[in-house]
Amino acid sequence: MNDFIEASIRACHEIKALIEEGDLSLFTHYEQGFGGDISNGVDLRAEAICFSHLSSFGSIFSEESGWMSPESSTNIFLDPIDGSDNFVSKLPYYGVSIARMCRGKTTEALVCNLANGEIFIRTMDEYYHTTLHNSFQKFQISTNSSAKIGLFEKAPEHPDLIKKLKN
Repeated sequence: MNDFIEASIRACHEIKALIEEGDLSLFTHYEQGFGGDISNGVDLRAEAICFSHLSSFGSIFSEESGWMSPESSTNIFLDPIDGSDNFVSKLPYYGVSIARMCRGKTTEALVCNLANGEIFIRTMDEYYHTTLHNSFQKFQISTNSSAKIGLFEKAPEHPDLIKKLKN
């Protein structure tokens, strides 16, 4: 596991610990973030945690703040709480999404579901699943061809796309 992935996992651990503290300020609504959604306390606190762990690895662009440091040849794209509306609604399907690009090519990406501790990691050489509990144990990614459901965040805001998917 490389240093960037390890730092990303440390950030996820810290964010999970923050959430488990149960601080009510995490549910506070703030202004509209760079990505267009209203930022919540959990978004902003998670963003600060990610910045502290990842800023030494490249420039950071966050859904909440936009560019947090000048764009460079190595850029990190971050959604500090992907699914923050789910978090605020206490729907256990939210996490952290991080990707690093070097000279326009994605070199690492990580998605951590904070609600259950699952982590999906892709590097230039590997694609695997692990957990926050034991991030050094790697599991092969498998598909479920008999799945009957899929989640589509904010589906009511995209009726034309829903019709296309249904067809």
